[in-house]
Amino acid sequence: MRWKTGWGRALAAAGLVLAGCASDPTPLLREDLARLRGDLARIEQSLQRSQAEIKVDLQQADRRSAQTLTELQRSVAQLGSRLDELGRDTGRIQGRLDELRMRVDALALQFDAAGPPPAGRGAPGRGGDLGRTGGAPAESAPATGPSPALARQATDLYQMAYLDYTRGNYNLAIAAFREFIRLYPSTDVTEKAQYWIGESHYSLAREAQARGDRERATREFERAVQEFRKVLINYPRGDRVPTALFKEALTLLELRQPELAAARLQYLMDQFPSTEEAAKAKEELARLRPR
Repeated sequence: MRWKTGWGRALAAAGLVLAGCASDPTPLLREDLARLRGDLARIEQSLQRSQAEIKVDLQQADRRSAQTLTELQRSVAQLGSRLDELGRDTGRIQGRLDELRMRVDALALQFDAAGPPPAGRGAPGRGGDLGRTGGAPAESAPATGPSPALARQATDLYQMAYLDYTRGNYNLAIAAFREFIRLYPSTDVTEKAQYWIGESHYSLAREAQARGDRERATREFERAVQEFRKVLINYPRGDRVPTALFKEALTLLELRQPELAAARLQYLMDQFPSTEEAAKAKEELARLRPR
């Protein structure tokens, strides 16, 4: 009977212990908290790795962008340098062409001033134009032509006018070219003198534009149109007629008269189709008359 009582007491004590464990949740909470902390630590590590990778990618992208920008800047600088070099080369070539043109014009003056050959040495030719300051008919010119001194004076005057033009002394050039035309109205280069008067007024207009003087620019452009037109009117078979027509059209565009400019370009193409200026006129017309 006594052993039964002891066994019962032991069972009761074990029950109490089990009941106490079941009613105390602290161990389970601690395990969950430990797992959460472990998960949080792993997430933080993953975030740190991701941030580090993103930072590296951004740094690499910045370096690539900076490198690309540097290469672009270098390419732009090289292109600008090349354009400057081409501009200088073009300027030198243009200067050389102007010099050669002036020499050709001077030679033409001398050749024109030489007059026809003496009687009995070939077919008769026209008299020396440079000896006629009053516009007398060619047949009335002396058979021996003007003196070498007079021919030299004509050449010097033309060269002086042209040098003033190339140096930017446009008003002086205009005055000298006008004087040349007055003194020598029928030489082979008189039409060229007339053309350079137009170019001088055009250059004066450009200078006025650069200064912001619109009224002066308009006035000079209008004068340029008149002087370019005189090349065709006074020397319809002259070498500079196609060039004068093209420059007249460009000047009309500066004056905001596109319809009249287009008409002049079309006239140039119709009358002088095989010239370089006609090809330029075609390109200009394509811009003025888009399809």
